[in-house]
Amino acid sequence: MMGGRRRAVGFRRTLLASGGCAVVLLAGSPAFAQDASRDGSANASDTQQTEDIVVTAQVRSERAQDVPVSLQVIGSKSLTEQNLRTLADVADYAPSVHVNNGIATNDLYIRGIGSGNNPAFDQGVGTFIDGIYHGRSRSSSADFFDLDRVEILKGPQSTFFGNNAIAGAFNLATVAPGESFGGYGRLLYGTHKNRLAEVAADIPLASGLSARVAVHYDGTRGWLHNITTGDDSPRNDNWAGRIILRYHPNSDLDIKLKAQKGINESKGGTLQLNDCPPPAPFAAAGFCALNLSLGLDDTVGLDKNTVARNAENIRLKTSEYVASASYMLGGHQVSLIAGYLNYDFVQNIDADSTPSLLLPLSTPEHYHQYSGELRVTSPTDKPVEYLFGIYAQDDRLRSTNLKALGFLTPVFAGGPLAALVAAGPLAQDLTFTQSEQSYAGFGSITWHITDAFSVTGGLRYTKVRKHSISVDQFGNQLTPYGPIVPFPGTLNDLPTPATGLQGIASALGLGQAGIIDRKATYDAFLPSAKLQYRLSDDAMLYASYARGFLAGGFNGSDISGNPANVPYTPEHVNAYEVGLKSELFDRVLLFNVDVFLSNYDNLQVQQFADGGGGTVISVVRNAASSRTKGVELETRWRVTPAFNVGANVTYMKAYYLDYKNVGLTQLQTFCHANVGNSACVAEFGGNGDPGALQDLSGRPTSYAPRLSGNINASYRFSFGSWDLTPSASLLFTSKYFPGGPGNDDPQLIQKGYTRLDARLSLVQSGGGLAIDVIGKNLTNRTIITSITNWPNAPGSFLAAKEEPRNVALQVRYEF
Repeated sequence: MMGGRRRAVGFRRTLLASGGCAVVLLAGSPAFAQDASRDGSANASDTQQTEDIVVTAQVRSERAQDVPVSLQVIGSKSLTEQNLRTLADVADYAPSVHVNNGIATNDLYIRGIGSGNNPAFDQGVGTFIDGIYHGRSRSSSADFFDLDRVEILKGPQSTFFGNNAIAGAFNLATVAPGESFGGYGRLLYGTHKNRLAEVAADIPLASGLSARVAVHYDGTRGWLHNITTGDDSPRNDNWAGRIILRYHPNSDLDIKLKAQKGINESKGGTLQLNDCPPPAPFAAAGFCALNLSLGLDDTVGLDKNTVARNAENIRLKTSEYVASASYMLGGHQVSLIAGYLNYDFVQNIDADSTPSLLLPLSTPEHYHQYSGELRVTSPTDKPVEYLFGIYAQDDRLRSTNLKALGFLTPVFAGGPLAALVAAGPLAQDLTFTQSEQSYAGFGSITWHITDAFSVTGGLRYTKVRKHSISVDQFGNQLTPYGPIVPFPGTLNDLPTPATGLQGIASALGLGQAGIIDRKATYDAFLPSAKLQYRLSDDAMLYASYARGFLAGGFNGSDISGNPANVPYTPEHVNAYEVGLKSELFDRVLLFNVDVFLSNYDNLQVQQFADGGGGTVISVVRNAASSRTKGVELETRWRVTPAFNVGANVTYMKAYYLDYKNVGLTQLQTFCHANVGNSACVAEFGGNGDPGALQDLSGRPTSYAPRLSGNINASYRFSFGSWDLTPSASLLFTSKYFPGGPGNDDPQLIQKGYTRLDARLSLVQSGGGLAIDVIGKNLTNRTIITSITNWPNAPGSFLAAKEEPRNVALQVRYEF
């Protein structure tokens, strides 16, 4: 078996030296693997065997089938041919993986675990691009382009991707410059005026010196009609460009410099009104009642492609600069990578969702980060292999929640708060700033006890320092979404109350004007262990254990005025997996199975507590524990060199072991305030009062369908110098709760669905011209991407959904 490892290592080195990494031909997930083989069939071999995929899930370059980790891999050809441009696009095809653009944050979840709806939370699912950690969820909205591969690593990645990756990680790699001139271009146009233009090229500059330049644009003119503005939405325009310089004079030295910038702009809202009028026992109220008075009850809903909102917009500007160097020294590879990234994000939302702009909400956010890592990797194919390194990161976050509250003016017009009328229109500015420093040392060692049996131990020590300042203040907002002019008065360190009009405005119960300044340090030792046994050259059993860690922090959305409600402590996980990776019948059939169990403690969750005076406030606490367990199946069968079928399925149960004192659903809230209501008595029994809080112990976590997966097939027809490949993928999921308030409100559930995607590709043999017809969501299913209660309208809610049925024509050319 040691000889088998030598053959595999030699093959990997040949791939890397030639620059022809097989991931561009085949992906690890059957949905992507088959797509890559069939639609790139002119470049695929005519052998009936499955093809090799090279990944860096354990930092080293290894065959995916040799890595004792549950992962899916999507190669560059699949990304291009299927027009997958964002993490959300990729997640659609990955069972138990969800990425959605939310209101307060973006949601990144793997196996029912992610981070809550709070902009201050570190991400439980880490994102790494060319070895650089992207620490905030908003950056996941950016388009990616000209990628070599996307690796989805499931479960805690403690040793190598240890920066808070407690649920898993996305590991993305861009295409490195080649030594000869070449590249590709592609154009796309489709339903809803979807359009794309992209070009990338390798440019030799001198001996051992080359560059790769890539530029990208995509946009759409929307699939929702706004009955308030008369426009279609969302109207998106996204631009990005990247240049990579590579100096690779010999096999020992490899230096890369990367610079990238991007702008993503979206105009027009996507949140649709739902259940207005609300179902019994609710009665239309607040913003819903206003819309009904304007005759808007039959024009909106998830089953219709209309919205009723004022002008909204989102803008994300990103920049990234990375320098990396690798040098072979005494058989060891010494690697250094350093990076700087930043983004500016702003989202303006018409939160009242009425033709009148009553509750405009703006959430600007700025983030910048410096990071560096040094690694030393031992030679491969030795009885003992090892890797160790150090990591450092410094980052800054500034997040603002700015909302106009002018619609409340009648509430305080004649009472003790009347002084606010003359100073209005009232607005509130909650600004959260945080600095963070992270340091880590890590290492792993593998002992090949025999040719078949290996043992690996890993350890990471990480230390995180955080300093946050929250400033909550009231003022006069002169323009929608604009900054406020603060009211007169002194802001003090809370709980000392503010003075002047700041203090008077605090009496509204919307928050305590003042300042909260907190510091904290967190650290953890994170061990991991793996056992690996080779049944043959093409089959492997493995078992693993990992301890995961998500740093504590400070609640950037707290308005309680109590500093004790701001901090929360780290979250931990103990994760266990056993699995089989195999290629059977002379590598015609790929069959992988993984069984997992993860116990999470001290989950960082939104919880509700007594705010005094009969009020209930939202706080972040380590108040829950959960368990995720299940089985993942990946299979791919190359029936003939031209005919491929496969499936990728996850069956899991992700649920809270202990989660008490949770906020009520909308129906529970109504019944708690209307004791004795007949509908409430029928629902909850007794006098119909469900209590002031609920217990979700035993209930599912967010984004945790019991069953999800995809089944796919393709067949390649050859006609002279052309290949024609029809393919289809059937994506399915059972019901789940798509984030939102996180209270398992049955009114806010995503129903189970089956979605059909299909593609027809005509490819010129040997490369050159290719034409794709790409159909997505051909079954036109309603798929929720974000959902929340409608402010001031009990029983109604707001939701955004994925693009409905769409078809696009794509033309590609390789040169």
